[in-house]
Amino acid sequence: MSGDKYNKQRKRMLERLDKGQELPIIELGMYDLTPYFRTDVFDVSLSEAIMLNKNAERRVGHVEEEIFFSPPQYDALKCLFQMDKVILSAPTSFGKTMLIKEYIYTAKPNTIVYIVPTNALAYELEISFKENEHFSEYVIFDKCSAIEIKHDEEKLFFIGTQEKFLELDRSILGEIDLFVIDEAYKLQDSIRSQRAYKLSETFLDSMTRNSNKVFLLTPKATLVGFDKYEFFIYKSDFNAVEKNYIVLEEINFYDTLLNKGQEEKTILFCNSPKQINAGYEKIKDTIQSENVTEFVRLLETEIHPDWSVVKLLKAGILTHHGQMPKYVQNRMINLFNESEEYKVLFGTNSISEGINTVTKNLFIHPEYTNMRDILLLKNTVGRAGRLGKYPIGYVYSIVQVEDLIENEITISLAIADEEELAEIEDSKNTDKILQFCEEQGIVIRARV
Repeated sequence: MSGDKYNKQRKRMLERLDKGQELPIIELGMYDLTPYFRTDVFDVSLSEAIMLNKNAERRVGHVEEEIFFSPPQYDALKCLFQMDKVILSAPTSFGKTMLIKEYIYTAKPNTIVYIVPTNALAYELEISFKENEHFSEYVIFDKCSAIEIKHDEEKLFFIGTQEKFLELDRSILGEIDLFVIDEAYKLQDSIRSQRAYKLSETFLDSMTRNSNKVFLLTPKATLVGFDKYEFFIYKSDFNAVEKNYIVLEEINFYDTLLNKGQEEKTILFCNSPKQINAGYEKIKDTIQSENVTEFVRLLETEIHPDWSVVKLLKAGILTHHGQMPKYVQNRMINLFNESEEYKVLFGTNSISEGINTVTKNLFIHPEYTNMRDILLLKNTVGRAGRLGKYPIGYVYSIVQVEDLIENEITISLAIADEEELAEIEDSKNTDKILQFCEEQGIVIRARV
């Protein structure tokens, strides 16, 4: 069967699962949908019994629940063990973070650095490790808590952004056994951007420090420029969840969003906080009652009762963007993930790059204007659907976005350009820095 035909059939099966239908083990196994096996079935054929036994061998070890890797995920895990430098290039919902956690749980590297793009994601990832007793042997820290680290600590685990890593006293870490960069597609950004410069510097640090293992996590893409650093590229288009794309007429957009949000987790993706604020004006006439919770009263007191975030919260709608205080962001996400009372969230790209939340429905704001940032769109749309919960994610927009999102992209390593690489190297060359300062008349004062 051709790859295209295989993927279409797998999607049809996921659609049946999404409707609550039970599928035979043999059919699920044929399309690598083994995470959807029912393990409480005993009246099975010999072929199905063999499939169930094979599936049991792929059980995820770092969680208490019965969760199993699919064959493609398990192949990726084996690759992480076999190779020292790996780029894991796969769809957003492939389970890359889960694979890294399983590698750490099984291999137990002594010293780990895990770079993530935002402080919010660092916080979320840190909590997920700290709350899991399987990782209790690690001293998990960020830059702020690094001063508490004792040099004789056996297992150290730094989680943070590239900026926080570069500010860290590297002598704390010593030899690094595992260096992970999440959202490594940002290594394509020109170092003229300060954040991109720091990420490229962090990447070079992982190379020059001879980290025993280096894993880069990216969306599925064609990768250019990484061959110089001898990475093995593990690439997969496998997805145990799928997407359905629906184009709406603008006049029906908010009605559809609110109807879906009554029963199912639903996110509205916006360009900016301004679009979130305008969202309240679009839905305010439909609000029949206000829910004044303790959280609402807190925000009214500490910020302002007329803040659109407060007004939306009273209407049962959560919000998330980078300009709100961190404690508000965290509370909003916790409510969305854990409470059945709140099913709708309006958010910006902070929900794409800053957190690991998922939804069944993802609506793209009618006035969204950043369609050229395909990687951001891919990350955002990847929030729709979740293995074991939402076999199908639904993406709603007023224009066709499927071709933009589903087409493969190219990620080119910025420092493969010799000029960009030289700029970083020059900035770390003491002799060149002193020469530049002398030419410019800059006086360098010794630190006391």
